[in-house]
Amino acid sequence: MTISVELRHCAAAAFALCAALMAAAPAVRAGDAEPVTVREPAFGLPHFYAATDVALARENGREIAKDRLGQLILLARVGRGTLSEVFAALDPSTLDDDIFARQTQYTSRELNDMFAKLPERDRNILLAYCAGVNDTIERVYTGELPEPVEVNILRTLGFAVLEVPPDHNGLCPEDLATGDGRLVTREGRTAAVYRDEQGACYALSPTCTHLGCTVAWNRHDKTWDCPCHGGRFSMTGEVMSGPPTEPLAMYERSACGTGRKRQD
Repeated sequence: MTISVELRHCAAAAFALCAALMAAAPAVRAGDAEPVTVREPAFGLPHFYAATDVALARENGREIAKDRLGQLILLARVGRGTLSEVFAALDPSTLDDDIFARQTQYTSRELNDMFAKLPERDRNILLAYCAGVNDTIERVYTGELPEPVEVNILRTLGFAVLEVPPDHNGLCPEDLATGDGRLVTREGRTAAVYRDEQGACYALSPTCTHLGCTVAWNRHDKTWDCPCHGGRFSMTGEVMSGPPTEPLAMYERSACGTGRKRQD
């Protein structure tokens, strides 16, 4: 059960980058040809057919999640440093692994920089693959697809294997429209919450990094504005103008939000 330091570090970095990409995964564009998956009769191996590399990558993500969702969930815990929450009773050394992962994992800014340096074609393919994984995860959470056997067994044994995304039990409200934002308070915790057009949800600290005032949502410009000294942050917390030099802290980022469409 013990994961070597080198393997764990690589896995944590790889999953962290994928998790960051999932939050920005694109929706299927109108007019895109629907991809098709054909299962090989003897062994059930999937064969993907699509008109574009992007459509092919998304279908690949869907099928990988169907076949290996249990592995993806465990890799998610490896990357986040939460594996011991499931397996500490079986292997106490997973706690040391989690501590190491949290001490050495890449920051969101580092991951974004890595992604930005990739060629555009590679970025589009990665985003599409992540969107496909999200498609299947959402269908499992909503009950449209059955929970994988290995995940169900661990749950039956009392292990909390599935980490429920923030959209389902966190700071992001289900009624928040896509493309909209607002301040949300739950259990004494307030966040500046924004849901993008693909349904991904960003829960940020509402405290301006200049002198600590509370930001407000500017629906017209889709920015978080500080009423005290004119600081302005993007919908996902980056500094746009004004006195602040640091972005708003990220509380949560959901990769599989749904969100209703905003009615103007």
